[in-house]
Amino acid sequence: MRRTPAQLLLFLVFLYVLTPTTSTTITNCYIYSTSGTSCSLCNAGFYVTNSGGSCTAHDCSAMSRCSLCDSTSTCLTCNFGYQLNAPRSACTQITCADSSCNLCASASANQCYSCAVSYYVTNSHSCDLCSTNMAQCKVCSYASGNLQCDTCMSGYYTATATSCATCSSGQTNCVNCDSAGTGTLWCWDCVSTHFISNYAAGTCALCSVGVANCLTCQ
Repeated sequence: MRRTPAQLLLFLVFLYVLTPTTSTTITNCYIYSTSGTSCSLCNAGFYVTNSGGSCTAHDCSAMSRCSLCDSTSTCLTCNFGYQLNAPRSACTQITCADSSCNLCASASANQCYSCAVSYYVTNSHSCDLCSTNMAQCKVCSYASGNLQCDTCMSGYYTATATSCATCSSGQTNCVNCDSAGTGTLWCWDCVSTHFISNYAAGTCALCSVGVANCLTCQ
């Protein structure tokens, strides 16, 4: 049956009366009051406070790693890398499929987001040794989306952001060194016929320079 204009007008007025007019925006409010100026029901993890004027998060501090709860003893959501136990009273760290993974999204393979020292997260979210990608690299990390070497293995230094070189190639007669910035090194151990003549600069000199006629020194 076709409605008359008058009937349509009454129908629209009826809908307007039933539909709340939201004149106030309340963060985390799920259902507003009829007036639209206060909150009747908040989102999960929040409860109505200030006579409906705001929604306040439940205190989850009693449950470690719980990011959202509906009471002090019932958790709804855990921090990334953690999962709820059956009673929803505690968050436990997910046991990652890869033993070199410290933090994963699930226990399935290729779900890693943080690897152990000396490993890095691959594009497939698995862990691989830094030295596999960069020879003699001990510790690596991502910088601006690119993998770079932070620390080289003993006897090497970071010659470039992605490569390690022997200490002796950076300074003659140097056995062990530390990187003093990409492309530079600080030597702290020389060959037996040399000694550290300048600790600030980390340079090697012949033993005879320090002690006349000395062939080997420490």
